[in-house]
Amino acid sequence: MSSTKKTRAIWGQGQIKLLDVGEGALLERIKKGFAQTSDRVAVGIGDDAAVLKDTGRKSVFCQDTLVENIDFRRTWASPKDLGHKAAAVNLSDLAAMGAEPWALSASLALPAATTLKDAMAILRAIHRYGALFGAALVGGDLSATKGPIVVSVSALGKMHGKRVLKRGCARLGDQILVSGTLGGAGAGLLLLEQGLNKPKQLIRKQLRPVPQVDLGKLLVEMKSVRACTDISDGLDVDAENLLGSGQHIHWFEEQIPMAPVLIKHFGREKSLGLAFFGGEDFELVFTCAPKSVDEVLKKAGQKGIRLSVVGEVRKGAQKNKKARIISAYEHFRV
Repeated sequence: MSSTKKTRAIWGQGQIKLLDVGEGALLERIKKGFAQTSDRVAVGIGDDAAVLKDTGRKSVFCQDTLVENIDFRRTWASPKDLGHKAAAVNLSDLAAMGAEPWALSASLALPAATTLKDAMAILRAIHRYGALFGAALVGGDLSATKGPIVVSVSALGKMHGKRVLKRGCARLGDQILVSGTLGGAGAGLLLLEQGLNKPKQLIRKQLRPVPQVDLGKLLVEMKSVRACTDISDGLDVDAENLLGSGQHIHWFEEQIPMAPVLIKHFGREKSLGLAFFGGEDFELVFTCAPKSVDEVLKKAGQKGIRLSVVGEVRKGAQKNKKARIISAYEHFRV
């Protein structure tokens, strides 16, 4: 069975549709299915709003929305894939700030013909993946739609110290570092759009991203790390956000980390394009004072986190800016 046919079979499972049970019955299922077990929550799902216990620490808040046929397609993303990714992209934003995940809220706009089983599978995936990082699902909203499916998740994080990782704080001479390997998620999207389901490693990078929460919490404790963000739009696009005025990045292209399976399948030149512009890898890219690079590499290595030095912050406008082999996606542009 092809990837497309298999995923179509996953959606629509179960006899009961939302139009058969209505909002009230769905809410009751949600309340029973996601009863609060976190000691961080005073009042959870089932009331007008959630009540979280005050820790006296700085709060970090973010929100991301996934829209059918823009951010995913039912032909290749299962309900479980959708819920996982909706949670993961928000957890990645918290990681980029160095925050500890604390709570998630999920809002779903679903057609009435959506099965109850599929709706619960989306929410269950959000709940389980958030819980993996200590973030309880504490509420949200439900709405019927005649249009595409929309899943919007908000995330709350907490800081352990006064410092927060931010963009735009790079200094001249800083080294640019990235976690993991790049280009896999963009490659996975290209394969899915062609109706393919292999190589599995690349498909999974697109459907089930892994937020670098532990790395973010490590980096925020190191003053030598000046600026940080996650890679959602592509290395080239996102790394630009780290820079201050009058700065550019000199790339060490030979050191860009790419999985062997990516290069084997697409060749080095296209793989490099995917690494720079493919997006959705949700690794962290950050700048670090040169004298502290070895320390950062060592501490990350002790936690089993792979880092690569891929560039340097230099003065002035960038010369011979790398041509885009792959076009980075940008909302509101045709």
